[in-house]
This record gives sequence, structure tokens and C-alpha cells, in this order.
Amino acid sequence: METKLYLSVDGGGTKLHTLLFDSELRPVGSGVSGAINPNFVPMDLVEQHMLDSIDQALGSAKGQTGVEIEDVWISMPGPTDLYEDLLRQRCHVGAFNRLSEGETAIYSAGLSTGMLVLCGTGATLFYVKDGRVVLYQGGWGSPFGDEGSGADIGCMAIKAALRSYDGWGPKTLLEPGLCDFFGCRAIRETMAAFWQKKDTRGTIASVCRLVGECAKRGDHTARSILTAAGRKAAEQAMAFMHRECLPIEGPVVLAGGAWKSGEIMLTSFVNTMAMRYPMAEIIPSAFDPVIGPVAKMAMGEGGGRLSEKAFARLRSLYPEYQAKWPVLPKAPCSPMPEGVGKLYEIVRER
Repeated sequence: METKLYLSVDGGGTKLHTLLFDSELRPVGSGVSGAINPNFVPMDLVEQHMLDSIDQALGSAKGQTGVEIEDVWISMPGPTDLYEDLLRQRCHVGAFNRLSEGETAIYSAGLSTGMLVLCGTGATLFYVKDGRVVLYQGGWGSPFGDEGSGADIGCMAIKAALRSYDGWGPKTLLEPGLCDFFGCRAIRETMAAFWQKKDTRGTIASVCRLVGECAKRGDHTARSILTAAGRKAAEQAMAFMHRECLPIEGPVVLAGGAWKSGEIMLTSFVNTMAMRYPMAEIIPSAFDPVIGPVAKMAMGEGGGRLSEKAFARLRSLYPEYQAKWPVLPKAPCSPMPEGVGKLYEIVRER
């Protein structure tokens, strides 16, 4: 029997990831390029990023001609029609399927039902039931919302560095760190370089990594920023649960690159959640969102949760796509509420 090919596409405010895989769920090719959200990136750059990602992925499969793809799953805030047209120009596609970022991310956790706290470049909360988004909150975009996101953390860090430089804020490692991050010698040179960037929002979000590094070195300002980000993410989650009068079915799933900044944000989140929802089961996403459609296929029809056997197989097939979570050095509170304890158990296993 001929092996069929499938494509998973996940795009956002920082990058576009295209993954080609076969009917046995084995990886065939992949492509990674830049941001594709036209609210923050010029359309010519969006198109170029799409082309780059497509060509990288298809280049791994029998060259760029003659490739036939059975199904494509697309999750992105950008112009999906444009991506579909560009892909059709390069290969034959049987069907296109559109997923929200909430649906893709919940599947990447090995689930089809639960509440998702997505803190990536931006921040949005979703309640997904049987693989479909039922409710969502936030996602207002910078500068009006997205608290707890990479853009939020990066913005707070840049402001702190500038206040440190100007002398009306506490001295912080973020000041020299920001210069090094941009490859500049002074703050004014750094900011001049920043304003030359086409994707300013993605650039701000990328500063989140610097905050995590400075926090690990004991910088009080960086640690305060991450503590505030975790608290704000939890406050939004609790407001969401209260506003919709849910007890929400399934666990509270954490996903997105902002969580990778370190254990401080994660600990702040679970401590804040424990004050009001101590029994909530909080779990980290198992894989990057682009694995969502692969996990969905592995679940099969009517499957609500990925089996341990299927989890193990995906981990062996996609080790580079496993979500990287910070090491938690100690329990956030003692004794730990049941849901918080589950989070610590899972993170330590991974």
C-alpha cells in the first residue's frame, strides 16, 4: 500500500513551522521561517516566510515536484488562503483543514478536551471540548493585552533596561544584557537597531530569553518580571473559569514559548492558581504545537486522550519537538494541592 503524506502547519507571531509526515506518522521533512501575523509583519515578509517554510519541507520529499499531500492541517493567525495558494503552486493537495491555535495546542498535549493557557508571542486562553474550541478569552494583541506573553515579558524587560540606564529605575543586568542581545555597545545604539527591525513585536518577544538568563543569574528585576508574568497568566485563567461558571472538564494545559523562560514564571502561576483552584489538574504540553495534528491522528477516531504507548512512539519519532520545560527545583507550596503536585510530577518526568 502506498504511503500517504500529510502536512501540519503552525504559525504565529514569532515563527512558521511546516512539518511533512507520512501515514505511519513518521517525519519526512520540515521547514521553519519567521512570523506570519500581518497585524505586525509586512505582507511581503509574510509571503516570503511562507515560501521559505514550504520549500524547506517539500525539499525533503522527492524534490519539490511530484509531491502529493493527502491532507493539510493549518493553524495560523495570518492569511491562510495565501498559504494554501502558495502550497498548491508547488504540489497537489487533497484537502485543507483549518485548526485554531487552541485546538492544535491541546492536541499537542495528547488531549482533546481541556483549558489551554497559551503564552507564546501573545497570550490567549481557550476551552476546548472534543477537539473544538468552545470558548476563548484574551488575544487582544500588544499593547492592549497579551499579559503573560513573550511580548509582555520582553516589553517589561526593555522598559526596565531603559530605566536602569536613565537612572530612575533599579540597576539590572537587563541593561548590559540588552546591548549584548542586539550585538551593540550602548543602549542608544541598541534601541536604534531595534527600530530598524521589520518585526518589532517578534523582536520584543525574543527578549524573553534574556529575561530568563538574567533571572538565573539572580537579577531581582528579571525575577520580578517573570513572577508578575506567571501571576498575570494565572489571574486570567481564574477569571476565565469564574466568568464562564465552568468547572472546566479536563486539565489546565500550559503551552507556548514564554513558559520556557524558567521555573520562576511556572512556579508563580501554580502558586496563584492554588489559592483559588487547588484541585485543578495543571499539566505542561508534551510537544510543540506543530505536532498537534500528528497526535490527533495517533489518537484515532473518538479518542479523547493519547495512550501511553502512542506517547512513547511520538517521543521516539519526534525528540526534537518535545516541549522543553524548566526544571522545578522545589515544590511551590507545602503540602502541594493535588493538581499542582501532578504538574510537578509530569515536569520532572520530562
